[in-house]
Amino acid sequence: MVTKRRISRAEQAKELELMRAAGDDAWWGRPDTETVKEVWRLVAPTLPAPLQALAPNFTARQVLTVALARCIQVGEEPWVKTKKTRRRHTISQNHLFDAIAPKWSRTFKTIAEVGHPGLVPTPNVVHQRRTSAEEARRQLLAVGVRLIDIWKIIAGDWSKSDRSKRPGTNPLFYLARPNATLGYRVHLRDTEALVEFRRLLPTPPDRSVRLLLDTDPWPPRLDRYQVCAERPYNGVEEDETVLQLLDTTERTRLCFHVRRFKADYDRWERIVAGRSVEDACPLRALGPVRAPREDSPQVTNEAGGLRAGSWAS
Repeated sequence: MVTKRRISRAEQAKELELMRAAGDDAWWGRPDTETVKEVWRLVAPTLPAPLQALAPNFTARQVLTVALARCIQVGEEPWVKTKKTRRRHTISQNHLFDAIAPKWSRTFKTIAEVGHPGLVPTPNVVHQRRTSAEEARRQLLAVGVRLIDIWKIIAGDWSKSDRSKRPGTNPLFYLARPNATLGYRVHLRDTEALVEFRRLLPTPPDRSVRLLLDTDPWPPRLDRYQVCAERPYNGVEEDETVLQLLDTTERTRLCFHVRRFKADYDRWERIVAGRSVEDACPLRALGPVRAPREDSPQVTNEAGGLRAGSWAS
């Protein structure tokens, strides 16, 4: 994706004015000044001088904070089981664009949350129209966001795998790329820097799927469809038959016997505790060990030593 026309100073000033008029950092969902300073204090000592030069101002360090947070979020995502294999989510330039663009581009934020008139909301750049993606990228460049520089920091030598000859010095995670056609897998490090980084960032919303209690409010129904060029396809048309089927499945209730569950839990807890003791002391699983009687004969082998099982019971 190439920006054909050079961005003038007038265009930069206008785009900055429009971005600031839309809202502050909190409205855009960007980290505040103190958070950016603390994150930079954590990672700057481990960054080589050439990489530090790629984040010379506050905006670049703010973008770097968002990118690091996205990488850590990917590293915390669980394995996805498919019919053939198990895989984890990866980080790529497109994923980085999806995380950064809605926080600095007016066009991308509108498309992701509302969508163009007559089209559907599209939060992923790979599903947007080419003109929309180019306009969002141009707005990022106009406000001083250079994704290529942030990608060089994230995916460069700083985040090299621990298995390489020269491991990276990234204190938060390292990247591995098992397949050249895929993105990078994020492996989190067990460091105090990562604990401090998590403390600085807000708690992400809980998107886990759980059973609802009978008294819980019913969540709104979501339209299921795929998106191409901001247009939906392969969607389920909610006619009268589909609505009746949804109403029937939503009336399903699962009865939970609390006292039976607690009894089963206590019983299995005692079983597991007993097995743990046997694992720690294998001889206990063989039963009590009895001492030999004084009048018990001892059977010896040719060398004069005791033979296994020589003690008479």
